Formats: sequence, C-alpha cells, structure tokens
Amino acid sequence: MSFRSSLSAACTVVLLVLLSQSCVSDASRLTSPFGAEDIRKANRKLLEVAMVDGFSPPVAARVYTYPHMAHYETLRLFAPDSLEAIGPALNVPPPALNVKMNDADPRLAALLAFCKVGRMVVFSEHEMDALAAGYTEKASENGLSRTMIEASERVAESIAKTLKPWMDEDGYIHTRTLDRYTSNPSPGHWVETSPDYGTALEPHWQKMRPMVIPNAAFDTVPPMPPYSTDPTSAFL
Repeated sequence: MSFRSSLSAACTVVLLVLLSQSCVSDASRLTSPFGAEDIRKANRKLLEVAMVDGFSPPVAARVYTYPHMAHYETLRLFAPDSLEAIGPALNVPPPALNVKMNDADPRLAALLAFCKVGRMVVFSEHEMDALAAGYTEKASENGLSRTMIEASERVAESIAKTLKPWMDEDGYIHTRTLDRYTSNPSPGHWVETSPDYGTALEPHWQKMRPMVIPNAAFDTVPPMPPYSTDPTSAFL
C-alpha cells in the first residue's frame, strides 16, 4: 500500500467522521454537550501525539485512520439510517459491533472510542487517557448523569476490544519484525543522505493489508530507466 493510498484512506475516514456530526439524531443534539469541535480537538491531539512519538508518514496514516473509524462506527450504531457503513468499501471489513447502547450518549461514546483505540496505536498512551478524562469531565460538568457517562465508557471499551484483533491483523506488527533495508554504496543504489542519514522509510509497507485498493501493485508507475552517468542517457 503506497503512502499516497494509505493517506487517502485516512483522509476519507476523517472527513466521514467530521460530516457525521450533522447526522446524529435531533434528540442527541439537544441533550449532548458535544459537537464537531470536540472531534476536531481529538484530531489535533492525535496529530500532535503522532508527531511527538515520531511516526513516519505511512505509519501516521494508520495512526489517524483507526481512531476515526472507531468514532464513526460508534456514531453509526446510534444512527444506522443516517450514516453509511464503511465496511463494504474495505477489502477486509471490521467485525460487526455487537454493543449494548442503553443509556449511553452517542457523541461521548464515540469520542471515548476514539481515545481508547487511539491509545492502541500510539506510544504516548497517557495523552489519549488525558483526552478521554477531559471528555468525561466535560460530560459531568454539563449535566450528563453518572449512569450515562459509565454507559458511554462501556460502549467505547466494547468497540475498542472488538476492533483490536482486526487492527492487529493488518500486517503492521509483522512488518516491525522484518529486517530493515540495508543500503548499497554501489552506483545506482539509494544510500542514506545528510544531514540526519535516516534509514529507508518503511521498506515493507507493501506487505500491509490494503484498506481500499485491491493490492500493493494496484497503483504502479513505469520503471525508472537504467542507471547511467552518460550525459546522453535516458536516466540523466
């Protein structure tokens, strides 16, 4: 899966999440203190954490996708007639969510699901825990009952547990165990460059489970011309 395609998948999910805020039931909008700004806050925090944790762009695309998917799928549980299912568009859809939603606030549950899945894909778990704590505090300050808050937390926890095995099977964990790329100083080969001499970026990313495209060879370009230092060569 190319970085471009993985980032496109991430952006698509993020846009769906932001648009979904207008599709939750009227009753929820009247009772819930949460709105689009809260998911934007979560998105900004996740972006900051991904930068601090030092994830490469391809890995960051994965980091952004799963929490937003959890948020969207949580809202869809409460508004299945208003929000389109993501699963049919994916190569391997996530497992069906079988969650008891009694007494839960849809938007709080979705935000907490974002945080719980978010902590699964970052190193700075405490940042996502603090974000979740801020949402529950806001819920309490705005009159949501302890029963509703706890029910929302249970919904989020259930969704995170359901999605985790599916997330873990996308090949990311396996690619962390594979050999890193070894540079070749021979002419025509890539080598680390100054100033930081960073290693090759995700040489095994094509082995990841594609999100939407059929396979890693779906989006191909013609091969480069043979390496040559001849001023008249196609390479130069």
